[in-house]
Amino acid sequence: MDYDRFCKLTNKDYKSANELKELEKYKVRNAVIMAAGLGSRMRPITDNIPKPLVTINGIRLIETGLNALENAGIENIYIVRGYLGKQFDSLLCSYPNVKFIENELYDKGNNITSILAAKEHICNAYVLPADLFISNTSIIKPYQFQSGAWGVKVDKTDDWCLETTSDGIVTRCGIGGVNCYKDIGIFYWNEEDGKKISEYAEDICKTYDGMQRYWSNIPFVLYPDKFKVRINVCSPEDAVEFDTIEELSKYDDSYKAYLESR
Repeated sequence: MDYDRFCKLTNKDYKSANELKELEKYKVRNAVIMAAGLGSRMRPITDNIPKPLVTINGIRLIETGLNALENAGIENIYIVRGYLGKQFDSLLCSYPNVKFIENELYDKGNNITSILAAKEHICNAYVLPADLFISNTSIIKPYQFQSGAWGVKVDKTDDWCLETTSDGIVTRCGIGGVNCYKDIGIFYWNEEDGKKISEYAEDICKTYDGMQRYWSNIPFVLYPDKFKVRINVCSPEDAVEFDTIEELSKYDDSYKAYLESR
């Protein structure tokens, strides 16, 4: 199947049995949610609770990602946990099929250590951060044609961004850019690319300096010629990542008290 045929089938509201059989090869089976970090920029809120369990108007951040994945029919969902990890057990009441992966190195390295911990599960898998508030669950789809990255089109940004060719293939992931896509942190890796990322992560994490890297360095900085990643375009309101209390307070007035107490 070529990409045009794939797009035509996935955009149809009704699919015949033969069309569903044709798409079966592209069904996404796995997802890894990165939830091991300290959330230090959101202290003191995160002194006693992991950032992914912080609520926005009563909804825990990580639940929006879990709902999107479940709506897409993703069969195997793994949460990589570290800081205050046992608190994530509370999710099992609503999401009994979720499995946990322990990142024993969460306080010794960057998020590449979470990829290392989940290395057996990132083939044919979504990889996404747990602190993303996903308002539009349809950005997570049941089928993917090739490895992809999700971004919002912007004229200019000082944040993490994705630059692409004219036909939508990512050429750079880095800080700051013009006429690019703001990186929202969601990625999909097919079987081949997921295997390569796992193997490279193992090699990189053999040194202390390697463990301090972002995992996205693997496909976009260290081995860019080994991967072909397609951009998936989102709207600004589809998903929001929260890093600070100031950002929380823009969406939930209850956090303004933390700002006033400073």
